[in-house]
Amino acid sequence: MGNNESNVEISNHRNIEDYQPEFFGKETNFETGEKIEYDFNLNSIPNVNMLQRKKKRQSHSKLDDDNIKDKILRKFLNFIVEFINLIIKQTLKDEYDSQKMEIFEFNNDFKKKHSKKQFELLRTNSIYSFLCDENNITSRTKNISNHNKDAFSLIINKNENLKNIFDKPCFEFFNIFYYKTLKFDMYKFCINLITDLSNLRCFYEDELKKKYIDDEQYFTKMEKSIKKNFLKNYFVIKKSK
Repeated sequence: MGNNESNVEISNHRNIEDYQPEFFGKETNFETGEKIEYDFNLNSIPNVNMLQRKKKRQSHSKLDDDNIKDKILRKFLNFIVEFINLIIKQTLKDEYDSQKMEIFEFNNDFKKKHSKKQFELLRTNSIYSFLCDENNITSRTKNISNHNKDAFSLIINKNENLKNIFDKPCFEFFNIFYYKTLKFDMYKFCINLITDLSNLRCFYEDELKKKYIDDEQYFTKMEKSIKKNFLKNYFVIKKSK
């Protein structure tokens, strides 16, 4: 009868003193599957495990800095594709072929990448290097391995100066997304045109600001993340009226 009561105490974790050393000699790392051996410090190990779990939960909270940065980046990557498609369409006008020249969006796997290295590459590498990599884009056409690359060739054949847009890094255009700039002067890209962006509905204001402006804590952290990670070292222009 006494043995039964002891078993109940162990299974319910009521008495740490009743555990035998073999229960604590090894533990499995659930991320790697590796067996980890510990010194038999029975009092400290459960506390360490609890703190590790707590820390892991906290790092995946809504207010975590990396999670906020990733959310902003995903919305911006959606914007950059729509933005490029619109200025190409307005530049080429009657020569634009939507079936062959529309740039396909980034796939979910690409938008979920959030390593520091990947983020820095977006800062420095050209839009072309990402949009024309078949591993990064959503495939809509089975028989074409790299639609965006083919579309780019057709676009440049119609207006070679549009290459100047694709040669820029994504973050070159973040201020347009953030400040909801509705007129985009393409003069510095050697194109004599001011494009109208008023039909876009994917600016920061539309996708993020309106959604979180009433959540003061989240909105404040989001604004700080933008100024720290996205607008840093870039020329900021004022919002068009």
